[in-house]
Amino acid sequence: MFDFNGTLSDDEPLLFAILSDLFAEQGRPLAEDVYYDRFAGLSDPEIVHTWLGADHPAVDAVLDQVRRGPRFARVDSIETREEAPRGEPFEEMKAVPSR
Repeated sequence: MFDFNGTLSDDEPLLFAILSDLFAEQGRPLAEDVYYDRFAGLSDPEIVHTWLGADHPAVDAVLDQVRRGPRFARVDSIETREEAPRGEPFEEMKAVPSR
């Protein structure tokens, strides 16, 4: 399986917003600098198990909400990077000589 987070998409701000809401509801608020220093790039289960503790009673519910939850619809104030003009990456690939 190919993990494209950070390569083809930049959804870390979205994931931070979702997780910070969920963790605050569990009484374990997560600061943005802590998220980026410790958790950016890790899998959802790694983040949830590490921050809440693997034996926390809400681990499964939090993971379920991260995967399926309606919170994605609520996170509309996050700044996103502009998309590259359509076709630009393909033009760059054409310019690289094949071996």
